[in-house]
Amino acid sequence: MNIAVQKIVSDIGEAVPFLHHQGCCQLSPDINTVERVLEGLGRNPNVQGVLLVSLGCESVKAEKIKKSISEEKNVDLVRLQELGGTEK
Repeated sequence: MNIAVQKIVSDIGEAVPFLHHQGCCQLSPDINTVERVLEGLGRNPNVQGVLLVSLGCESVKAEKIKKSISEEKNVDLVRLQELGGTEK
């Protein structure tokens, strides 16, 4: 997934990716930490807008992160599996 995010960033130009290397099979403390950190990064006042890129199967709750950040700014969520994977 990080390859897809890096491709998006290279196409946009001024975007900055915040990557993490967790996927499926995480334990609750790790999931909570990743969600809290991503929410905090997205809510940072220096961030204009957020595009969340999700595989669609990971334990991290992308909708929860989106809801938290969208209270303050525009957020979109893309699930790669729903779009046919990274090859598309």
